Amino acid sequence: MVTIKDVARESGFSVSTVSRALADSDLIPKHSKTKIKSVVEKLGYIPNLTAKSLKNNKFYNFGVITFAGEELGFSHNLFSGILNNFINEIGKNKFDVTVLSKHLVDSGEDLVAYCKSRNLNGVFMLSGDFSNKEMKKLQSSDIPTVVVDGFKNDESDNSYYVSSNNREVMKKLTSLAIQKGHKKIVYVHGEDIYVTRERIAGFKEAIESAGMDFNPDMLVAGHYYDMSYVSDVIDGILTKEVVPTCIFMPDDFCAIKAYDVLHERGIRIPEDISIAGFDGLEYVKHIYPKMATVIQNVAELGKTCAKIMISLINGEEPQHLTLIGADIYNGESIRTIK
Repeated sequence: MVTIKDVARESGFSVSTVSRALADSDLIPKHSKTKIKSVVEKLGYIPNLTAKSLKNNKFYNFGVITFAGEELGFSHNLFSGILNNFINEIGKNKFDVTVLSKHLVDSGEDLVAYCKSRNLNGVFMLSGDFSNKEMKKLQSSDIPTVVVDGFKNDESDNSYYVSSNNREVMKKLTSLAIQKGHKKIVYVHGEDIYVTRERIAGFKEAIESAGMDFNPDMLVAGHYYDMSYVSDVIDGILTKEVVPTCIFMPDDFCAIKAYDVLHERGIRIPEDISIAGFDGLEYVKHIYPKMATVIQNVAELGKTCAKIMISLINGEEPQHLTLIGADIYNGESIRTIK
């Protein structure tokens, strides 16, 4: 590997002069800079940014990790969309990103110690297993973390959260179904985390605002991004004394699986039962009938997470919870009951 000493030797200048020239210092004459840069190109020298950062403390590197299951991780359309926008925003500011493997945690690696050994200035955490002890430990450390969806009031002052306004948008989705004449609605929700609690609250608010009585049977426990349970939960709903006219699934993946299950049972969507998902994955617009869903603003979620991370290294103090608006895609899977 070509070093700065090689450039100095080839150009006839000292190492300190070469270093200043590459930093475009006004102390070095233009003709000297030109000669040094020509040698750099000739030798193929690449400056060591990590070494440079240790001297001027102006090089920033952020870690990224997801605690989602192995079958999803960054391949999930929602997560990948948020991540892409995060990286793009970070890149505009000429900062770097290091992707951290979940295998580090699974193998018993001390995540906090690892992040410090890599001189990470902060860690961006995508949603997943919020009960993970290493995740909790990282959030409670002195390393700033920006987390998608996992808000907790009792976390460290060094943790910052960005989430869709789940309560508001679930209220809108439920109100849409009610306006279309549905009074028997079941919401299959995900695990007991912040996002779920907010969505259930919005669901209840819409029911009560419409003058309807909320019944605990309207809620059925499920799992996010896990299609293995959908057949059983749908069969359970179909055997209820009062079969619903509309079912909300916790996410688009599970909603698509519900399409298959209902089709296998000879039940038509939306003529017999209406279905809605959550997330706004692009391909739900290309299935038949087009699925009604909540469209999360992945661009704004990712950019906001990056801006918060950048504001932290600039010494600013952002709010600990930032909510991003979401929209309803009024597909064809919720029918109007006349």
